[in-house]
Amino acid sequence: MNNKIKLAMVAFVAIISIAGCQKEINYNDPNGNNCKLSNLVLSLPGLGDFGLSFTYDASGKLIKAVSNDDTMNYAYSTNKITATDQDGKVREISLSNGRAVSSSAPDYIQINGMSYDIKRNYTFNAEGYLATVKNYVNSELNSTDVITYTNGNLTKSEVTFALGGDKETTVYEYSNALAVNTYEMADPMSTHVDYFPGKYYGIQSKNVLIKSTTTYSNPTNSSISSVMVTDHKYQFDAKGNAISISLDTKTYDDQSGKLVLIDEYLITNKLTYDCK
Repeated sequence: MNNKIKLAMVAFVAIISIAGCQKEINYNDPNGNNCKLSNLVLSLPGLGDFGLSFTYDASGKLIKAVSNDDTMNYAYSTNKITATDQDGKVREISLSNGRAVSSSAPDYIQINGMSYDIKRNYTFNAEGYLATVKNYVNSELNSTDVITYTNGNLTKSEVTFALGGDKETTVYEYSNALAVNTYEMADPMSTHVDYFPGKYYGIQSKNVLIKSTTTYSNPTNSSISSVMVTDHKYQFDAKGNAISISLDTKTYDDQSGKLVLIDEYLITNKLTYDCK
């Protein structure tokens, strides 16, 4: 078993599944506009288009997400939220005072025929921002993610892997525009947590994410091993909702001290909202 599973990759696997495509609108959110996501078309390179629809209860909580023959049902209690798919697989987050303290997905991720139990523990700083994420794979510490906020935005993440000390350092850049009804693919927090509906992971970034740059390195080698750069582009409606989100990702490999482009892919999202 590979104890150094890249949880960024695991997060991407979750994103392209029904479990990773979810959204709840908090109508008390000062950056909200009484709109909630109702439909999404996600286009993935080599995999085609995936259409998703979302159902909410009277309070605005997401209770069902449907894509083709896949269904995810959500159940809420004071200290726990669960998401159960059509095969009975369950993901959940545990809450304390309305904020996530842990999340888990037993046997949810399968890579090369192997099943992995994924668990994350969360801590927050005194201001209410997510500060540290401990990532566990099959009960063993996989990595520690230290998160930095600046001027109300998540600006940096430093992930250190327990085995070998490899590091992933991500720097985020924003426009001056305020983020409204931020969807998962445009929320920098989505790659650091199990992205359940609602604001359970502390204060969200206040501005619109436009770029992320991730550098991969090893402490035994001073050179950079690779760099991944993602540019976010948007189209907005009159209410400020992002009706189109595209992510153009380029990966560069360090070849003899020079970064060389080795891969590029484009993910697009078309979003539709219901507004009061």
